[in-house]
Amino acid sequence: MKTRKLERAYRRDKSENSYQVWRQQSTFMRHYFQQRYIDYWRSSISDSINDPKALWSKISALLDASQASSSATAHTADAFANHFQSKVSVIRNSTSNAPHPRIDPRPSETLQTLREVTMDEVTKVVSGAPVKHCALDPAPTWLVKRLLPLLADAITRMCNASLSEGVFPSILKQAIVKPRLKKPTLNPDDLNSYRPISNLSFISKVVERVVAAIVLSAHFESQDLLPSRQSAYRANHSTETAITAVYDEIVRAVWCLTLWTTRHCLQYFIDVSPSVELRWTGVETTYLTARRLSKQGHSYLDLTTSSVVCPKGPCWAQRSSSPI
Repeated sequence: MKTRKLERAYRRDKSENSYQVWRQQSTFMRHYFQQRYIDYWRSSISDSINDPKALWSKISALLDASQASSSATAHTADAFANHFQSKVSVIRNSTSNAPHPRIDPRPSETLQTLREVTMDEVTKVVSGAPVKHCALDPAPTWLVKRLLPLLADAITRMCNASLSEGVFPSILKQAIVKPRLKKPTLNPDDLNSYRPISNLSFISKVVERVVAAIVLSAHFESQDLLPSRQSAYRANHSTETAITAVYDEIVRAVWCLTLWTTRHCLQYFIDVSPSVELRWTGVETTYLTARRLSKQGHSYLDLTTSSVVCPKGPCWAQRSSSPI
């Protein structure tokens, strides 16, 4: 405001003194915004020093790394929705005659109720969540975090209401799906070049993290129900532990085979990326039942209602809604 006011004063009287004052103020404001920019990124990187995923995300954005473009396309939202649904239908139809997976139950205690969480636990979850929001959020996430001392009690009550009733509200299952190019070099006119990115509301992700990270993880860990080789979505595990496990298997295999004067080792990896977006609710329910989770938690596995939006120039325009 002050800079614009000085600019108007100079353009009104055209004096040298007004010009110098305006120039000094403009220089000050430019340096001020530059310093704010530097302080913001220094603080963001410092806060993420113990979170490699968040740290890489911020550094990638800072370096302006090439990402999948969401430029304009001739495809409509209905075309994207039908394409994504057809991919799911094809895979499910091709596996419809496959034998039902056998999941052997393990001797463990049944999780009859989902315990309530404390305000401190919810505050920790919200504080550690990424600062992201979408059109489903009534307020931006940064504002929710800033007002967390005032909102923590209400958010905790919402989480505990869901846990006590064993119901994940349908309104929190709504998602906005944005098609994104898998790689910048792919043909944007080919629907197979896109992958669906689901955007959920912030409070939906908070409840999900509370249930998964606090309530269910404690039961699974205490009852030893997780696969010993699972590294994804597990505390104190990452790609490093997975690579270490693979390397250990190779070393053990080569060492054992060396005793028989054979030095060959063969490993095979299965690419499950085409079905990474699929969810068979029946299989998941069977698995959780075998892992001693009562039916109270099955509400969290129901399908999500998605609204597909497609790029139209610089913005997104909503066109259709369908379960994906």
